[in-house]
Amino acid sequence: MKNNKHLLISEETPWGKIEVYKNGRLHYLYLQDNEAIQSKLDIEKKEELLLQHCRAMMSFLLFQPKPKSLLLLGLGGGNLIHFLSHWFPDINIEAVEINYKMVEIAKKYFAVVETPRINIKVSDAFSFIANERDNCVDVILVDIHDGKCIPGFIANHEFMDHCYRTLSEKGVLVINVIANSDEDFLKIMKALRRSFTGVSLCMTLKDNKNIMVFAFKSLNTLDMDRLHIKADKLQQKYDIEFSQFIKDAVKVDAKYSH
Repeated sequence: MKNNKHLLISEETPWGKIEVYKNGRLHYLYLQDNEAIQSKLDIEKKEELLLQHCRAMMSFLLFQPKPKSLLLLGLGGGNLIHFLSHWFPDINIEAVEINYKMVEIAKKYFAVVETPRINIKVSDAFSFIANERDNCVDVILVDIHDGKCIPGFIANHEFMDHCYRTLSEKGVLVINVIANSDEDFLKIMKALRRSFTGVSLCMTLKDNKNIMVFAFKSLNTLDMDRLHIKADKLQQKYDIEFSQFIKDAVKVDAKYSH
């Protein structure tokens, strides 16, 4: 809710309205007048992930614990960049954002800074990844939405092909899915499974309509019992509820092989 928050900026853009509010040390980013918060940042503890869906996306660390390179499709307020650069100071991050106003706002109000290891490109995600090099990143995070739905190209098998091609041998793809119907979700999964034919995970979030989908370049089997043990250990390090996330995850077994 926006009550008790001070409005810092309200910006109309070709991709909808962006609003930034402040309450003490906390900065909030809203899209399209939606009551749902897209980004939330403690300006004095930027490495903390205050939103559940952001923490859930970090479950890729259970499979790729020491990522060296990461591609972020959808910048938002840059919460994920702050977390990753804090815990992995040597990681190379490339963020792609179609809305140049979003980039300006992330830098001005959410303390996002470009460095030799953190680069931001103003581009549409599909065109960018279609021209990306093969086998070049360990993790792809897809976090593109307007608060209500995700763009249609994410359910395109060509997009999934590009993601698969771009990932390194042990790479992980994470998609933050907002689906308004079972049919929309099944379209995304159908496109995904054409390219990523190994095991995958679908993770629901309590009190949240987001579904996190995890797919892997080369992982064909997954022991959920061992994954629970790993989650218990890892959540102590990062103070993220990995155990609960894995408890709410459904494994989709491999059906085909490349």
